[in-house]
Amino acid sequence: MERALQHRDGDASRARRDAEAAFREALALAPETLEARLRLGKLLLDGPRTAEAEPLLAAAEAAATDDRQRYLARLFLGRARERLGRSDDAIRSYRRALEAWPDNQAARLALAHALEKSSGPGASRELVDAVLDPTRRSNLRPDPWFLYPSGPPGVAQAAFNRVFERKPVP
Repeated sequence: MERALQHRDGDASRARRDAEAAFREALALAPETLEARLRLGKLLLDGPRTAEAEPLLAAAEAAATDDRQRYLARLFLGRARERLGRSDDAIRSYRRALEAWPDNQAARLALAHALEKSSGPGASRELVDAVLDPTRRSNLRPDPWFLYPSGPPGVAQAAFNRVFERKPVP
């Protein structure tokens, strides 16, 4: 959707406002809805509202019930903390994201970037080498960050199933 809205700032702003309203409504109706909290936090983080995003992402991390949710909350929380100038907290969040999903690339590279900024290139070399290693196992679980735009697990497939199950109207 983001690519489709490139160079259409008005449409993109409207879509972001609509998404924010929908996530806030979902949270008002069901405050325990972790996916809405995580996605609202990410939406705010992608805009200039990092300070608003951080508590939502921290709450999502605290309430996470599976490794995917924990990983994404910690990854996004690391980015928020980095943008807020709290590099030590960001580094801790990225390390915790790696604990939740050890086979990922996004948190590994984010951690490498944060370490390089705080301690120089030597601090990040091992992490980058691990991502670029040609002997790295190919049977790793997919990084949830790559699948994040498609929605929570199963949502895209469920939508496709609904479309394909409909019979044409005569």
